[in-house]
Amino acid sequence: MISIIESKYCVPLAERYRVLSHLQRRLRSPLKFSRASVRTVYFDDVNLRSYYESRDGHLDKHKYRWREYVGPEEGGARYSIEIKIRSASTTRKIKEYIHARLPENYRPASFRSLISRLGVRHGFLPDDIPDNLHPTVTICYDRYRFHDLRDEDVRYNLDSNIRTYLVTPADTASNAFIRCDTDILEVKAPADKQVNSGFIGLLGLDAKPISFSKYMWGMEAWASMSAPFDFF
Repeated sequence: MISIIESKYCVPLAERYRVLSHLQRRLRSPLKFSRASVRTVYFDDVNLRSYYESRDGHLDKHKYRWREYVGPEEGGARYSIEIKIRSASTTRKIKEYIHARLPENYRPASFRSLISRLGVRHGFLPDDIPDNLHPTVTICYDRYRFHDLRDEDVRYNLDSNIRTYLVTPADTASNAFIRCDTDILEVKAPADKQVNSGFIGLLGLDAKPISFSKYMWGMEAWASMSAPFDFF
């Protein structure tokens, strides 16, 4: 696995299209998969270990998630299954893309059952995945992807229209949701690559990276609405 340095920046909703216009002019959109509508289901154990790792600022964090790419381009995967391992500012991912279609209204009971249902190849995932990981919240957003003009390994993702659902419905449009009050710009690069630190300032954004976890935000958004943390 390649170690990635990841930085995140707040993009006020009122600034979304101005920032997007700057990104389109100053960066390069990939020829394929430059945009995506993403639906991500996060899994956690009965003690909400992943949530508390993020909330309490642990240097070592683990996230388990299943992504659905809504209306993918031709040749694109329909799903991915991921384990995200973060140590300080360095991130590693174990990720498998899935092209086969799942049955309509499929809802995974656990991370293990999802792995089995998707037929993830043996040896791809580590053996020490907890057995008691169950779905908690769903996060949906629209992603715009860009590459640095000089180095395509330096990537910029603008995640907009971020919203959370407490359950994992097949049709989220018919269910209550909470919308995030900001968009997020992610900058990702291999640990040995140089990122133009002045670029964020050119976008007119606060150049200081923020700590933002979509999963933690979704959990706390529902907690603020008095939704119980009794997911299991």
